[in-house]
Amino acid sequence: MVVHPRYLFGALEPSEYESYKIRNQARAQEAYKVMTEMMTSNSLVRIKEGPPYSPELEQAVLMNPMARASFDPKTRSYSYSATLDKDIPFDTANVQVVADALAVKGPVAGVGVDQELISSVPSSNPSFVKRNFTEAEIAYCRTQPSPPSSFAARWVGKEAVFKSLGVSSKGAAAAMKDIEILPNESGVPTVTLHGDAKAAAKSKGITNVLVSLSHSEVCIEILSMKT
Repeated sequence: MVVHPRYLFGALEPSEYESYKIRNQARAQEAYKVMTEMMTSNSLVRIKEGPPYSPELEQAVLMNPMARASFDPKTRSYSYSATLDKDIPFDTANVQVVADALAVKGPVAGVGVDQELISSVPSSNPSFVKRNFTEAEIAYCRTQPSPPSSFAARWVGKEAVFKSLGVSSKGAAAAMKDIEILPNESGVPTVTLHGDAKAAAKSKGITNVLVSLSHSEVCIEILSMKT
Protein backbone atom coordinates (compact mmCIF):
# COMPACT_ATOMS: atom_id res chain seq x y z
CA MET A 1 0.00 0.00 0.00
CA VAL A 2 1.31 3.45 -0.97
CA VAL A 3 0.07 6.51 0.96
CA HIS A 4 0.88 10.04 -0.19
CA PRO A 5 2.56 12.07 2.61
CA ARG A 6 -0.16 14.72 2.36
CA TYR A 7 -2.82 12.18 3.31
CA LEU A 8 -0.64 10.88 6.13
CA PHE A 9 -0.02 14.34 7.54
CA GLY A 10 -3.69 15.19 7.08
CA ALA A 11 -4.63 12.29 9.35
CA LEU A 12 -2.48 13.61 12.22
CA GLU A 13 -3.75 15.71 15.08
CA PRO A 14 -2.64 19.37 14.74
CA SER A 15 -0.43 19.07 17.83
CA GLU A 16 1.27 15.95 16.45
CA TYR A 17 1.89 17.66 13.13
CA GLU A 18 3.38 20.76 14.78
CA SER A 19 5.67 18.54 16.85
CA TYR A 20 6.76 16.72 13.69
CA LYS A 21 7.50 20.05 11.94
CA ILE A 22 9.80 21.11 14.79
CA ARG A 23 11.74 17.83 14.70
CA ASN A 24 11.90 17.88 10.91
CA GLN A 25 13.28 21.43 10.87
CA ALA A 26 15.90 20.52 13.50
CA ARG A 27 17.07 17.54 11.41
CA ALA A 28 17.22 19.70 8.28
CA GLN A 29 19.32 22.34 10.04
CA GLU A 30 21.70 19.70 11.41
CA ALA A 31 22.08 18.13 7.97
CA TYR A 32 22.74 21.55 6.43
CA LYS A 33 25.35 22.32 9.09
CA VAL A 34 27.19 19.04 8.53
CA MET A 35 27.14 19.48 4.74
CA THR A 36 28.43 23.06 5.04
CA GLU A 37 31.27 21.99 7.33
CA MET A 38 32.30 19.23 4.96
CA MET A 39 32.23 21.57 1.97
CA THR A 40 34.26 24.33 3.67
CA SER A 41 36.82 21.91 5.14
CA ASN A 42 37.04 19.84 1.96
CA SER A 43 36.14 16.70 3.95
CA LEU A 44 33.16 15.54 1.94
CA VAL A 45 34.88 12.18 1.60
CA ARG A 46 36.25 10.72 4.81
CA ILE A 47 38.67 7.82 4.48
CA LYS A 48 38.74 5.68 7.60
CA GLU A 49 41.74 3.61 8.60
CA GLY A 50 39.84 1.13 10.72
CA PRO A 51 36.38 -0.07 11.82
CA PRO A 52 34.40 1.87 14.45
CA TYR A 53 35.18 -0.72 17.15
CA SER A 54 38.29 -1.84 18.99
CA PRO A 55 39.76 -5.35 18.42
CA GLU A 56 38.35 -6.70 21.68
CA LEU A 57 34.85 -5.60 20.64
CA GLU A 58 34.97 -7.12 17.16
CA GLN A 59 33.20 -10.37 18.03
CA ALA A 60 30.61 -8.64 20.20
CA VAL A 61 29.78 -6.22 17.36
CA LEU A 62 29.79 -8.67 14.45
CA MET A 63 27.89 -11.44 16.25
CA ASN A 64 25.25 -9.22 17.84
CA PRO A 65 22.74 -7.77 15.34
CA MET A 66 21.41 -5.50 18.09
CA ALA A 67 24.78 -3.81 18.74
CA ARG A 68 24.57 -0.08 17.98
CA ALA A 69 27.25 2.58 17.59
CA SER A 70 26.87 5.90 19.39
CA PHE A 71 27.61 9.37 18.02
CA ASP A 72 30.58 11.33 19.39
CA PRO A 73 29.90 15.09 18.91
CA LYS A 74 33.61 15.91 19.37
CA THR A 75 34.86 13.76 16.51
CA ARG A 76 31.49 13.87 14.70
CA SER A 77 31.74 10.13 14.11
CA TYR A 78 30.11 6.93 15.31
CA SER A 79 31.84 4.28 17.41
CA TYR A 80 31.00 1.37 19.70
CA SER A 81 31.32 1.90 23.42
CA ALA A 82 33.81 -0.12 25.47
CA THR A 83 30.88 -1.00 27.76
CA LEU A 84 29.14 -2.89 24.94
CA ASP A 85 27.73 -6.19 26.19
CA LYS A 86 30.17 -8.88 25.03
CA ASP A 87 27.73 -11.75 25.63
CA ILE A 88 26.57 -13.09 22.27
CA PRO A 89 22.76 -13.49 22.18
CA PHE A 90 21.37 -16.73 20.80
CA ASP A 91 18.00 -16.99 19.09
CA THR A 92 16.41 -20.25 20.19
CA ALA A 93 13.00 -19.61 18.58
CA ASN A 94 13.50 -22.30 15.93
CA VAL A 95 15.13 -24.93 18.15
CA GLN A 96 11.94 -26.97 18.50
CA VAL A 97 11.22 -26.80 14.75
CA VAL A 98 14.68 -28.13 13.94
CA ALA A 99 14.42 -30.77 16.67
CA ASP A 100 11.13 -32.02 15.23
CA ALA A 101 12.66 -32.16 11.75
CA LEU A 102 15.62 -34.17 13.00
CA ALA A 103 13.26 -36.55 14.81
CA VAL A 104 11.89 -38.03 11.58
CA LYS A 105 12.15 -41.76 11.14
CA GLY A 106 15.28 -43.05 9.48
CA PRO A 107 18.84 -41.71 9.30
CA VAL A 108 19.61 -38.29 7.84
CA ALA A 109 21.32 -38.66 4.47
CA GLY A 110 22.14 -35.01 3.82
CA VAL A 111 21.39 -31.42 4.80
CA GLY A 112 21.48 -28.35 2.57
CA VAL A 113 21.02 -24.70 3.49
CA ASP A 114 20.79 -21.71 1.17
CA GLN A 115 19.97 -18.01 1.53
CA GLU A 116 19.42 -15.31 -1.07
CA LEU A 117 18.00 -11.83 -1.52
CA ILE A 118 14.64 -11.89 -3.30
CA SER A 119 15.81 -9.09 -5.57
CA SER A 120 18.85 -11.09 -6.72
CA VAL A 121 16.75 -13.89 -8.22
CA PRO A 122 15.94 -12.73 -11.80
CA SER A 123 12.36 -13.96 -11.83
CA SER A 124 11.42 -11.22 -14.32
CA ASN A 125 13.66 -12.87 -16.92
CA PRO A 126 11.49 -15.27 -19.00
CA SER A 127 14.50 -17.36 -20.08
CA PHE A 128 15.62 -17.84 -16.47
CA VAL A 129 12.14 -18.84 -15.36
CA LYS A 130 11.58 -21.26 -18.25
CA ARG A 131 14.99 -22.88 -17.77
CA ASN A 132 14.73 -23.43 -14.01
CA PHE A 133 11.05 -23.94 -13.15
CA THR A 134 8.45 -26.48 -14.18
CA GLU A 135 5.18 -25.36 -15.77
CA ALA A 136 3.34 -26.16 -12.55
CA GLU A 137 5.75 -24.05 -10.49
CA ILE A 138 5.45 -21.14 -12.92
CA ALA A 139 1.66 -21.28 -12.86
CA TYR A 140 1.62 -21.41 -9.05
CA CYS A 141 4.12 -18.58 -8.50
CA ARG A 142 2.34 -16.24 -10.92
CA THR A 143 -0.91 -16.57 -8.99
CA GLN A 144 0.66 -15.59 -5.66
CA PRO A 145 0.46 -12.11 -4.10
CA SER A 146 4.22 -11.66 -4.59
CA PRO A 147 5.45 -13.74 -7.56
CA PRO A 148 9.11 -12.64 -7.11
CA SER A 149 9.05 -13.95 -3.52
CA SER A 150 7.48 -17.25 -4.60
CA PHE A 151 9.99 -17.76 -7.43
CA ALA A 152 12.89 -16.84 -5.12
CA ALA A 153 11.67 -19.29 -2.48
CA ARG A 154 11.62 -22.13 -4.98
CA TRP A 155 14.97 -21.17 -6.48
CA VAL A 156 16.65 -21.17 -3.07
CA GLY A 157 14.81 -24.37 -2.19
CA LYS A 158 16.17 -26.08 -5.28
CA GLU A 159 19.69 -24.94 -4.33
CA ALA A 160 19.27 -26.36 -0.82
CA VAL A 161 17.93 -29.65 -2.18
CA PHE A 162 20.81 -29.86 -4.66
CA LYS A 163 23.33 -29.34 -1.84
CA SER A 164 21.71 -31.91 0.39
CA LEU A 165 21.91 -34.55 -2.34
CA GLY A 166 25.67 -34.36 -2.07
CA VAL A 167 26.27 -34.80 -5.81
CA SER A 168 28.97 -33.14 -7.91
CA SER A 169 27.99 -29.73 -9.25
CA LYS A 170 27.41 -29.25 -12.96
CA GLY A 171 27.59 -25.47 -12.63
CA ALA A 172 25.16 -23.67 -14.92
CA ALA A 173 24.23 -27.04 -16.44
CA ALA A 174 22.54 -28.21 -13.23
CA ALA A 175 18.96 -29.14 -14.12
CA MET A 176 16.94 -27.21 -11.56
CA LYS A 177 13.77 -28.32 -13.33
CA ASP A 178 14.48 -31.79 -11.97
CA ILE A 179 13.68 -30.41 -8.51
CA GLU A 180 10.05 -29.32 -8.21
CA ILE A 181 8.68 -27.58 -5.11
CA LEU A 182 4.92 -27.11 -4.80
CA PRO A 183 2.50 -26.97 -1.86
CA ASN A 184 0.53 -30.09 -1.01
CA GLU A 185 -3.17 -30.11 -0.14
CA SER A 186 -2.35 -28.65 3.29
CA GLY A 187 -0.21 -25.88 1.81
CA VAL A 188 3.07 -27.43 3.01
CA PRO A 189 5.96 -27.11 0.51
CA THR A 190 6.64 -30.53 -0.96
CA VAL A 191 9.59 -31.61 -3.11
CA THR A 192 9.23 -33.90 -6.11
CA LEU A 193 12.39 -35.11 -7.84
CA HIS A 194 12.69 -35.87 -11.54
CA GLY A 195 15.43 -36.97 -13.93
CA ASP A 196 19.01 -36.80 -12.65
CA ALA A 197 17.92 -35.51 -9.23
CA LYS A 198 15.61 -38.50 -8.76
CA ALA A 199 18.35 -40.88 -9.89
CA ALA A 200 20.85 -39.32 -7.47
CA ALA A 201 18.40 -39.64 -4.58
CA LYS A 202 17.64 -43.27 -5.46
CA SER A 203 21.34 -44.15 -5.61
CA LYS A 204 21.78 -42.82 -2.06
CA GLY A 205 18.68 -44.56 -0.71
CA ILE A 206 16.85 -41.28 -0.10
CA THR A 207 13.13 -41.78 0.32
CA ASN A 208 11.94 -38.56 1.92
CA VAL A 209 12.62 -34.85 1.35
CA LEU A 210 11.90 -32.21 4.00
CA VAL A 211 12.00 -28.50 3.24
CA SER A 212 11.67 -25.62 5.70
CA LEU A 213 11.22 -22.06 4.44
CA SER A 214 11.80 -18.84 6.36
CA HIS A 215 11.89 -15.35 4.89
CA SER A 216 11.70 -11.63 5.56
CA GLU A 217 10.55 -8.94 3.16
CA VAL A 218 13.83 -9.11 1.26
CA CYS A 219 15.49 -12.42 2.06
CA ILE A 220 14.68 -16.09 1.56
CA GLU A 221 16.28 -18.86 3.59
CA ILE A 222 15.64 -22.57 3.19
CA LEU A 223 16.76 -25.70 4.98
CA SER A 224 16.48 -28.97 3.08
CA MET A 225 17.07 -32.39 4.58
CA LYS A 226 17.01 -35.84 2.95
CA THR A 227 16.18 -39.06 4.76
